[in-house]
Amino acid sequence: MNLAQCPPGDSVRLDGSKLAEADQFRFAELGMGPGTILRVEQTAGFGARVVRCGDRRFAIDGATARALRGHHIPAGAAARPAGHRLTRQPVMAGAAAPQAA
Repeated sequence: MNLAQCPPGDSVRLDGSKLAEADQFRFAELGMGPGTILRVEQTAGFGARVVRCGDRRFAIDGATARALRGHHIPAGAAARPAGHRLTRQPVMAGAAAPQAA
């Protein structure tokens, strides 16, 4: 799903984009790289979106919104706040698995 297809209230976890490399770099500088969750707050004409990324809001034009691809997260299903970046925890070789209490 691309960001332009996401309805207001729902979120998208960014997986990639069809943007030029310079534009991808700029989005990463703004905190919107792969793995980031964006919540759509408002729609506008021609696919434009106002999104929340953490405590910041961004207006994204329709062409750019169509180029941003991600996994759709329905409203109320997001386990992490908007703007959260999914990261993997490092695993040390030979480390024991955590024990359940």
